[in-house]
Amino acid sequence: TGTVNGNQNLTLTTGTGNITIAGAVGENQTLGDLRVNSSGITTFGSTINATSFRSDAGGTTQLNGDVTTTTAGGQYYSDKVIAVGNISLTSDAIDFEDTVSGTGNLIVQPFTPNQAIAIGGSSDRGAGTLDLTRRDLNALANGFSSITLGRADGSGKITLAGDTTFNDPVTLRSPVGSGSIDTRGYTLSGADNATITLLANQEITTGNILNQGRDITVTSTDGSIDTSAGILNSSSNTGNGGAIALRANNDITTGNINTQSNQGSGGNLTLESNRGSITSGNLNSSGTTLGGEINVSASDRITSREINSSSSSGTGGKITLSSQTAEITTNNLNSFGASNGGDIQVDADTQITAGQINSSGTIGKGGNVTLNSPDDIQVAHINAQGGTNGGTVDISTEQFFRATDTFSALNGLNASISTIGGSSGGSITIEHGGNGVIPFDVGNATTNGTAGAIASKNFQITPLQSFLFTYRQDNIQIISVDEPITRRPNQPNQPNQPSVNPVDLTTPQSQPHSPSIQNQNNESQKLDQSIQAIDESMSNDFEQYFGLSHTSGVTLTETRNTLRRVEKATGIKSAVIYALFVPETITPASVSALGLDEASAELLLLRSLVAQDSDRLELLLLTADGKPIRKSLKATRAQVRSLTKEFRRTVTNVQSSRRYFTPARQMYRLLLAPLEQDLKQQGIQNLVYITDTGLRTIPLAALHDGNQFIVERYSVSVMPSLALTDTSYSDIRNSQVLAMGASQFNNQRFLPAVPVELATITQIWPGKSFLNQDFTLDNLKLQRSKIPFGIIHLATHADFLPGKPTNSYIQLSDRKLPPLELRSLGWTKPSVDLLVLSACRTAVGNEEIELGFAGLALSAGVKSVLASLWAVNDEATLGLMSEFYQQLKDAPVKAEALRQVQLAMLTKKVRIEGGKLITNKAEYPLPPELIRLGYRDFSHPYYWSAFTIVGNPW
Repeated sequence: TGTVNGNQNLTLTTGTGNITIAGAVGENQTLGDLRVNSSGITTFGSTINATSFRSDAGGTTQLNGDVTTTTAGGQYYSDKVIAVGNISLTSDAIDFEDTVSGTGNLIVQPFTPNQAIAIGGSSDRGAGTLDLTRRDLNALANGFSSITLGRADGSGKITLAGDTTFNDPVTLRSPVGSGSIDTRGYTLSGADNATITLLANQEITTGNILNQGRDITVTSTDGSIDTSAGILNSSSNTGNGGAIALRANNDITTGNINTQSNQGSGGNLTLESNRGSITSGNLNSSGTTLGGEINVSASDRITSREINSSSSSGTGGKITLSSQTAEITTNNLNSFGASNGGDIQVDADTQITAGQINSSGTIGKGGNVTLNSPDDIQVAHINAQGGTNGGTVDISTEQFFRATDTFSALNGLNASISTIGGSSGGSITIEHGGNGVIPFDVGNATTNGTAGAIASKNFQITPLQSFLFTYRQDNIQIISVDEPITRRPNQPNQPNQPSVNPVDLTTPQSQPHSPSIQNQNNESQKLDQSIQAIDESMSNDFEQYFGLSHTSGVTLTETRNTLRRVEKATGIKSAVIYALFVPETITPASVSALGLDEASAELLLLRSLVAQDSDRLELLLLTADGKPIRKSLKATRAQVRSLTKEFRRTVTNVQSSRRYFTPARQMYRLLLAPLEQDLKQQGIQNLVYITDTGLRTIPLAALHDGNQFIVERYSVSVMPSLALTDTSYSDIRNSQVLAMGASQFNNQRFLPAVPVELATITQIWPGKSFLNQDFTLDNLKLQRSKIPFGIIHLATHADFLPGKPTNSYIQLSDRKLPPLELRSLGWTKPSVDLLVLSACRTAVGNEEIELGFAGLALSAGVKSVLASLWAVNDEATLGLMSEFYQQLKDAPVKAEALRQVQLAMLTKKVRIEGGKLITNKAEYPLPPELIRLGYRDFSHPYYWSAFTIVGNPW
């Protein structure tokens, strides 16, 4: 017959005769129950769509198209089944009594997408589960191109209900929604030409998966993989090992994985986690002729036992370990090759800890070893020796490297690192973060160094030797910082001297005796003059850049009076910290050029007027009551410049969640750690930094002491100088806000959150808002002339560019406005207490840009500016600004309000969730452009540390 349609039941019975339906069954309308009874051959020439299907006369059913049944009656085949071409069997119940054969691709799947599937059990579980029992699976004859169990849009759970073996390539899939796979407690095996593939959207947990010499692939699209309840084994005793690949969006946890070969090549082994960590047992891809490559890559930490890609007669496989945001901890790494060693590369965002590293080659060359981490690196030893050429060893850390064990090198030395080769030795480069303060010790691996020798073909460094600075010996390099050429007078070279050398400004070291009252008065006067000169020098930078008239610096007495006045009004104890660079060598000419005698010079921080890479960093702490404290550091301008660049680069990389950690700690050690004891003793709560060139665009709030960010203890702000800042205090809570902004631009990025930002601000704080076409210079002037707004909030693009001050601009709807032109708007009568620029973008590495940003309040003619060092994304800015105005209601000073916002973002109290912006005290609906983001928190310092109070923080 031809096509069969209709919603009635159909039964065809022929005894021993054949049945042929050439066309589709239920093509236009699903048939009812379909039953065929023939001991002959029943042929369906096309697809079948019915409520149920049953063939039960012991003949043969030939399927030339897909079979779909829609009810619990399912599909029941009591006779032989021949699948011609690619066939899909879709039903919530499927049973096979006899063999099912074919050469195409066979798909067996439930009709209901979220239906569970049980594989390999002894009996059916009943409704709600598609049971493919041991009998059903044994019916599948060897010869299919592939077998797939599960739907392409399936979301039901797939479980293994008994030990199961497939003879053809098989895929278990549940790749949508809550789809998961669990094979624990049983063994999933492959035979003949089978490959095994598991694919789920969520968690995949397995027991043993065994597939001799053939591939195993496990993929969780949006979940985790855990195979620790068993082993994964694709090894082979007769041929090549099969490849094994595990890929997950979240964590991967495994037991032992084995792709080795005792006769051929080991299979490649891949573990990849997009957003999570990887924890594994032993990984073995060793082979006789070739070791398989091993690649382990994770966003978070990697923890592994031994990793072996060696080859007993050929070349070892390459080993690659990479963590984007965290540490790597592993046991021995072995890529040895009887011919050539395989390369080994380990890249981590924090620490690397490894056991013995062996990339040696007996006959040919050793493999290269590369270890990269901004944090500590520790290994047992590194053997990259070769029969002909040694491999290269390249180690790079911004902290310390330790090789804690030794082995017997080819030259007989007890070595921690050796690249000796029969013809030539490989180069050895160790770049560490001792920075001329912590030495690298050969023969002492306690802090920074090796337990044994470092050896190449013709050169070696043997214990005990210590290297404070960069050292090169042919192809062996220990890189830190170059040894300074010049030194301070009367100070011998003292390599073991501590990195911070405090000097009390009030007690010149050249006069240890108690001075007379007259001498005390003279020294106090000189001290006042010295601090005034420092502040005046800082002011000069900005006055020259902005073309302003000269201003005298502020004295110590005036500074103390300001800090006392603020403390009395607000209860906040503040400190002023000057961070500046001073000459490496103080010469008589530099002293006389400032009109000072030698005694006065002892009291004065001589700021470098001409920047030199060798200039040293100095800190000067001023408080309301304590003595001025000076700290002299060994860090040079060049070193600080490099560190500052790295700090900003890493803290703005939100994809790398902890790469900023090491430079954040190093910046803390330079800019705050030397003063911490004094700050704690005086109960300081607010830090005001006045910084030199190269330090003015540092995200100070993100400095980290190893336990917490400094914003968790202090509010932080920057000033151009005390003399150029209006330090008077007024309660900003009595002010109104003028909020203006633009969301649409002709030639710049769209800012979709700006309308919500302006509406939210004026909902929280009394004032008025204007958007897009109403955001003009004329309207800005008009509105401020009508009402003396104490807060002006501009939600728009603002760029600080190199060159003249007029190159920088704030984008209004009708023009670009240089910040310097704001001074002409009369905002000092009465004064604007706070200007907020919520979408700033500041470049780095240019003095003029730094002056433009740090001088914002000065150029705009306002007391304070809240601005960002880089362009933070729209939704984070919306969250920060909304929370800021909430905090401003209660905080005693502006800097403390900002600190509370930054803490709220850090602790995820400000976030996007459920289509809303959630803050500490309120929830705000989001525009459609931002709803699509789903859940998002702003705990990474990229989101919150960019925002800085410039000018008066009170």
